[in-house]
Amino acid sequence: MGLTERIASRRVGGACDCPPRVLGVARSRATFRPMWVSKISEIIGSSSESFEAAASAVVKRASRTLQGIRGIDVLSKTVRVEKGEIVEFRVRLRLVFDLAPHSEQHW
Repeated sequence: MGLTERIASRRVGGACDCPPRVLGVARSRATFRPMWVSKISEIIGSSSESFEAAASAVVKRASRTLQGIRGIDVLSKTVRVEKGEIVEFRVRLRLVFDLAPHSEQHW
C-alpha cells in the first residue's frame, strides 16, 4: 500500500498499519518528535585580510542576533581592487539557522 492509499484509508476511517510519523500524527507524547524549521538568509561580508576572515566576520555578527546557526554555504567570492592591489575580500553566504533551537521544547 503506497503513501497516498494510506492517507486515503486514514481519512475514511480505515485501518492503517503505518507508523504515526508517516501521517504526521503522534500517538503519545513519549513518541512525539517535534519538527524543526530552519530559515536561510543570504548575507554579504567583507574583510581586508582574506575570504575566511570575511566569512568568519559574517558568522560572528549574525550569531549576536540569531540563535541556532547550523551552517553556511559560500555562494560567491569577489575582491575589490585599487591601484592593482587587492584591498577587500568579499563573500556572499547562505546562512542556515533554526527557528526553534533544539534546547527549547515546543509542544
